[in-house]
Amino acid sequence: MASSEEGAPPIEAKMEMKREPDAEPPSVPAASLAAPEEKVVPNGASPTVPVKTQEAKEEGRGGARTVAIDGGDVKEKLDRLFSYWDSCYGVEGDSWHGVDAFVILVGKASEEEEGKAEQMQMWLTGFQFPETLFVFTRTGEWWVLTSPKKLEHLRQVESCREGIFLLSRADGLPEAMEKIHQAIGRAAAAAGKNADEASIGCLQQSASLSQGGGFGQQVSDSLLRKFTESNRSKFVDDGIVATMAVHTRVEIENIRSASVVCVAMVKTQIVNRIETVLDNEQQESHAAIADLAEKLLKDGKQIEKLREKRNIDPSEVDLLYSNVQSGDVFDLRASAQPTNANLSQSEGSIIVSLGVKYKELCAAVARTLLLNGTKEQKEVYSFTFELLNYVISLLKPGASFSSIYADARAFVEEKKPALADHLLKMVGHCMGLEYRSNSLVLNAKNSKSVVERGMVFNISVGFSHLTTAKGKNYAIWLADTVLLPKEEGAAPVVLTDGTSKVLRHVSYELEDAEEEPAEKKDKASADDKKRAKEETTKGADDPERQKKKSVATKQKDSSRVKEKEKETRKAATTGGAISATILNNAESVILKDRLRRRTGSQAATAQQEAEERDERQRQLRKKKSEQLRLRFEEEKDGGGLERKKKEGKKMEDIKCFSGPEGFPRDVKANKLYVDFKSESLLVPIHGSHLPFHLSTVKNVTCSEAQGDSSGSSSVSGKNKAPFYVLRINFQVPGSQTLTLKGEENPLPDLSGKPDTVFIKELMFKSEDGRHLQTIFRTIKEQLKRVKQKALEDDVAGEVTEQDKLILNRSGRRVLLKDLMIRPNIAPGMRKLIGALEAHTNGLRFTVNTRGQIDQVDITYSNIKHAMFQPCERELIVLIHFHLKSAIMVGKKRTQDVQFYTEAGTQTDDLDNRRNRSFHDPDETQDEMRERELKRRLNNEFKRFVQQVEDIAKVEFDLPYRELRFTGVPMKSNVEILPTANCLVHLIEWPPFVLPLEDIELVSFERVAHGLRNFDVIFVFQDYTKPVKRIDLVPIEFLDNLKRWLNELEIVWYEGKQNLNWNAILKQIREDPHGFVEAGGFEMFLGDDSVSGEEGDTDEDDDDEEYAESGSESEYNERSGEEEEDGEEGSSEEDSSDSDDDESLADESDEDEEYNDVSSDEEEGLSWDELEERAKKEDRKRRTDDSDDNEDRRKKKRK
Repeated sequence: MASSEEGAPPIEAKMEMKREPDAEPPSVPAASLAAPEEKVVPNGASPTVPVKTQEAKEEGRGGARTVAIDGGDVKEKLDRLFSYWDSCYGVEGDSWHGVDAFVILVGKASEEEEGKAEQMQMWLTGFQFPETLFVFTRTGEWWVLTSPKKLEHLRQVESCREGIFLLSRADGLPEAMEKIHQAIGRAAAAAGKNADEASIGCLQQSASLSQGGGFGQQVSDSLLRKFTESNRSKFVDDGIVATMAVHTRVEIENIRSASVVCVAMVKTQIVNRIETVLDNEQQESHAAIADLAEKLLKDGKQIEKLREKRNIDPSEVDLLYSNVQSGDVFDLRASAQPTNANLSQSEGSIIVSLGVKYKELCAAVARTLLLNGTKEQKEVYSFTFELLNYVISLLKPGASFSSIYADARAFVEEKKPALADHLLKMVGHCMGLEYRSNSLVLNAKNSKSVVERGMVFNISVGFSHLTTAKGKNYAIWLADTVLLPKEEGAAPVVLTDGTSKVLRHVSYELEDAEEEPAEKKDKASADDKKRAKEETTKGADDPERQKKKSVATKQKDSSRVKEKEKETRKAATTGGAISATILNNAESVILKDRLRRRTGSQAATAQQEAEERDERQRQLRKKKSEQLRLRFEEEKDGGGLERKKKEGKKMEDIKCFSGPEGFPRDVKANKLYVDFKSESLLVPIHGSHLPFHLSTVKNVTCSEAQGDSSGSSSVSGKNKAPFYVLRINFQVPGSQTLTLKGEENPLPDLSGKPDTVFIKELMFKSEDGRHLQTIFRTIKEQLKRVKQKALEDDVAGEVTEQDKLILNRSGRRVLLKDLMIRPNIAPGMRKLIGALEAHTNGLRFTVNTRGQIDQVDITYSNIKHAMFQPCERELIVLIHFHLKSAIMVGKKRTQDVQFYTEAGTQTDDLDNRRNRSFHDPDETQDEMRERELKRRLNNEFKRFVQQVEDIAKVEFDLPYRELRFTGVPMKSNVEILPTANCLVHLIEWPPFVLPLEDIELVSFERVAHGLRNFDVIFVFQDYTKPVKRIDLVPIEFLDNLKRWLNELEIVWYEGKQNLNWNAILKQIREDPHGFVEAGGFEMFLGDDSVSGEEGDTDEDDDDEEYAESGSESEYNERSGEEEEDGEEGSSEEDSSDSDDDESLADESDEDEEYNDVSSDEEEGLSWDELEERAKKEDRKRRTDDSDDNEDRRKKKRK
């Protein structure tokens, strides 16, 4: 059962640390004692804020140290006090109404709970002053009566503002009281009253001092009693609290520090421990986990981080409360104590709440974790998150506290009326020196208090007494520390946003406990205990055993990281979600399929599943046909879907010179000349120079030849003198390098123009080889520049300008260091290490190249898909961005940008392994270090990804390794991994990224009995794009791919032959309506795709071998064509990138798969079949030998 926050008593700090400038013995009330020892720690907000430890307080009794009080901070607070007092003086019902002066009286130092008088001293000066009187008048005067030593400390602020009067008790109490009475009389006169009508305010705490003796009773008798007896005194506690609720710049910085400590305790101590307990199925109580929060202050690494972030002094941190709740009973109050019950391992919610004080200023946070959350629980959590943000948005200056609660409740009643009765009775409270005051609570009754800038709130929303459909009790509670900045127009700032509230980060999917029978589980548990006991007794002192145990622990930790990533991935899946059945059964299905193949049986699923799958596909195909019909009907005038034509410059538009004046003047007669300015080649013909633009030159060669006796190329016809030949080839119609047709071809069409002549080749001979070599090199260099310039012009036209990056100036940097980028930002350099930082509207990668800083900016609005792939079997961990519009990285246009870090070495010295044994300690240590490196890198990347998701609302996809398969998407056989939105291979470069939303249908080709692999063709919804292929996919992945596509509702077909998709898409583009009327894709794909199990089982092994070898030769031929076609296009890429972009993935997996397939082929043939095949090969060999002998005999007879 859960209870609300209403009426809860104020929270008491577990450790009270009071800062007192001096501590006077009670036997000598007027003595002047030395100030305690203090140490001053500079703060980012104010270097004069004093910081003191408990030890300094005790040691300070024997010596004096300077106490620093920030005069500017005191002036700001006094101005706030008098301004607020004056505004409430005439308000009926307000605690300040009619008060002409108020008194803050503090008696002897006590170890008991500090009251509002001590808090007022702390708020105003930063220190506590025992046996001291503060009197404030409405005319702006502040009177202080204390000992001479304390007075010396307070003289620092005497000049910060007018109206500050310091009185020493050594001068006599009656004289001081007379001056204070006169000041109160002047304040009453200013309000139009007589001195006898003056009214003073005091604290409820002051009543207890009238009976305590000493200084407190003396002041009470001489000052307070006169006003009390005449009913001219009233309590102003609420007014003091409201005054202290608005914070100064120094206080806000301290509250920020308290929030940082709060977040660190929750994340690094409590939540991490909860995850460990859940992973290991341990038993640990709520109280034990909650007590771990204070261990942060003893962790050297964490303390160092806190000092780097906020210069935080751990001795100034007090833990207000810490609680962990789970199971069926929940108490949603900060004052609730953690129970000794163990953390629940069953489905439901776990609530973590924590409050901290730093330099006496408070911060608090509450989070809810979901274990195997149901849909209903996740919806309630999401709504609670939405309600929290809505309440934060209501924090506007002038809004009453009661109106905020009323609006929040109305929001719940409108959106989720069933939850209205379960809402807590308050949605937060104001915080400061006091964690919570009943006068500053955001509930339905508090209509007096209003929101002001400079306030800090603990916004707390939750729902209690909730029950699932199965009767399970649970609760949801979220709370944050929120600041309303003093800057005009500034929005509220969540100070504890460092611990995520996003559902996918707090939702945990645990393994189903019912998968294993109870008896077997109990037996396994008993065996584990027995084994653990034996190891404890036998191997406690065995270093080898301890080493193995350490390795096992590391492996277990690694598995936990993988499990957490898997849980996060499942929770983060939105679009393209995959059911748990597919993921859990994926690997077992592949294994079973391999086992069935080895026994010679057909690879098939259960008959019922196949029928359901085919029926689902028939429905999807029918739906797809209707969608195609509706889409093509929207095409205007049946214009088809012709490919957008590429604009190019026509040859007749190319001009070398606009007029004779542009002709170069330094041209020599009968000499070849290259003009850089006009990018033209001047060729001497019959004594004149004819210009050719370099864009018309196809290629140029220069070679050396030996002269002949005819003297055609030599001055001396008898001597064979060498000469040089320069051959220049031009682009002509019908050239093999320009095959574009129509408007896309810059060359004119010569059909029907028999009289038109083009110069195809010019050849020049000369004995002056030096000049020809110079001309040759010059032409080659200029050709490269012309092509590069044309390429850059094309790229500049295709690259979309991104928004200007808005840098993060908040101070909290989201940074990932030691990264490399692909494509390489500087092609001439290898392994450039840089840093990736998240900013307000994008990411910036910064790297130092050749002494200069290069940057790559990616805006969040330009990210189409973001992917995070941890390193498991790979040797790199990476973040990949697939962009909506291409950007320039260096001088390359790219739509895919990747940032990665190596998690291992690419090479291993096998010679050193020869002398190593299985139990080699060095090798064990290397493996442990590599696992630890992978774990650390995965955690760093994961933390960065989560922070970017919180800042930019960018969703990162993780790969489904359960659905991985192998294939050839480009040139090599690699591992393909599906994600929620894409099909990817990211390890090798260039990457393979296929967005699932762009796919129209999938065609499985070469699926026939006896073939060990098949091809997958992806047809895009945009028919102007060529299809994407993944070739040579092993046949055991076929059923898994079909199930996956069914889950995504993507149409697939299956056939035995490869189709000419270029011709098919061209036909669709030319006549889309005819294509739809003919039945759409069913016209040429529907016959062979009803079931993947059809095939002729009577084919013999020779046919199988022929079919498979044919398909592989077909693939090799196609790959060769692709390499030829892509050779020229790939010239844009830098050759130096091949080293940088080399895959770091372990290739042993591919070798093992290849061996498996080979062994499968051998095991698929019986001994009789193998013998028959050998006989056929022998007969064929004998026939070939006899033919060769016959040919040799014929040659001899000739």
